[in-house]
Amino acid sequence: MGGPSKFFIFRNGDQFPMLSNFTAYQLALELYRECEKVHCPHALKDQLTRASLSICLNLAEGSGKMTTKDQRRFYSIARGSCRETQALIQILNRTELTTLSDRVGALIYRLIRPRATPCDDGKRLFVSWDKQ
Repeated sequence: MGGPSKFFIFRNGDQFPMLSNFTAYQLALELYRECEKVHCPHALKDQLTRASLSICLNLAEGSGKMTTKDQRRFYSIARGSCRETQALIQILNRTELTTLSDRVGALIYRLIRPRATPCDDGKRLFVSWDKQ
């Protein structure tokens, strides 16, 4: 009955070391856990937890993709879920979650935006949407 384990445990005890070093994911997870604690009408609570969970799941899935295009697709979905979460936070007047949700949104934005590099003449920037 031995066989291989379904989970890989790494030297430091983490099951998923890449996610533990992924700041946007860690903050999104914190936001999700805080959203779970919010007391509000069931329909709004359900939407809030689903939207905040979607941020985490799309960041995790995007981080596992091999191409920049695929990563950005999942990070863009996470950004949409983040905006939905922010709208619900505003609707529910839960201002204590605003700063955390804004930090998550800013980190996701940085994952999506193209990277600018100087051109040869040093005066213009070249924006690349491709492999980086």
